Parts: sequence; structure tokens; C-alpha cells
Amino acid sequence: MIRNIIDLFKEGGVGRLILKDLFFIFLIGGILFGISGAWPPLVAIESESMEPNLHQGDLVFVMGSERTGDIVTKKEVGEYYKFGDKGDVIIFNANGDPGLAVIHRVEFWVEEGEDWYERGNPNWVVGKNCGAMFNCPAPHDGYITKGDGNERYDQAQGISGPVKSSWIKGTAEVRIPWIGYIKLIFNGVVGNFI
Repeated sequence: MIRNIIDLFKEGGVGRLILKDLFFIFLIGGILFGISGAWPPLVAIESESMEPNLHQGDLVFVMGSERTGDIVTKKEVGEYYKFGDKGDVIIFNANGDPGLAVIHRVEFWVEEGEDWYERGNPNWVVGKNCGAMFNCPAPHDGYITKGDGNERYDQAQGISGPVKSSWIKGTAEVRIPWIGYIKLIFNGVVGNFI
């Protein structure tokens, strides 16, 4: 039995090939982490909430928030476009929960106690006034976010409170189409929607 295991790792053995592949995977992962400062440096898009600009199954390179500088909101931007629309696309932990990562566009910043109903796009809010929405007035300072393919702000429908800077893992920088499906299939999440 032990002799069979040793044979796997001898010159040309299957075990040696597996170790070689694992070495390169960890090497590439380490290099990407070194560049991005975020872990994981690549995330797979799990839902259709960012369509038509990011698609389910896309793999996205993430740059850590400490390396990106200021977050650019859709409201304050001039001609700065990211993934087909104005403003940065961020990866954040909804309500600070590390188990619930969301990748959506930053719309604008709100201050604690602010009635942000009037500042929002009337098509993307809920009800006729601030009191009819989740997170209005704003329970704390943070960003208002929205998936490009969603009909409402995340905060208006209760997906997350205003996104605190400490909840942001990074910004989406580069999209690689389709490759993320490999991860989604292995994780069994193809077809989930956020």
C-alpha cells in the first residue's frame, strides 16, 4: 500500500503531476493576492443582478479597498465609467456579514439620519416617502448601492443597510466572461439570485 503511494510521486507519476498543478495554482493565487490585496482576488458572479454589465458566471478581479483610493459614486462622477455605467462597482458584506458578499454599483453616499428618499431615483425607491422604505432615514453613514439589473436600491428593499466603508472588500476591476461558471458549478450555486 505505502509502496503504491510512493510510486504515485515518482518521476512521471500522477501524484507528481497533481503536486505540480497545485504548486502553480497556489503560486498564481499568491501573485493575484499580492497585486490585489483582497482575498479572494477573483470572485464569480452568482446572480443576474448586475446584468447587462456583469453576467452570472463571469469571473471578476477584485482590487482591495485600501489600494483603490476613494470610491467613486454614480451621482458624483463626471465621465468615469466602470463596466458600462457610471460609478464604481464594489464587493461588500451586506450588513457587515462576511457570509453574504454582494457585488453592486455605488449610487451615492448618505449621512446617519438622512432622509435620502428625494435624492434617489424615483423609479428605484419604494413607497411615497422615506418612512415607506427600509433604511430610511439612514441608520448610519454609508453608500447606497444597486445592482444594475435590479429595480430598486439594495437599501430600499432591505438587502443591506447603507454600506459602511468597513464592509467593503474591494472594487471590481476586470471581468473575465464565463470562467466563473467553473466555481459556481463546484459550489452548487448556479441559478441563485441576490
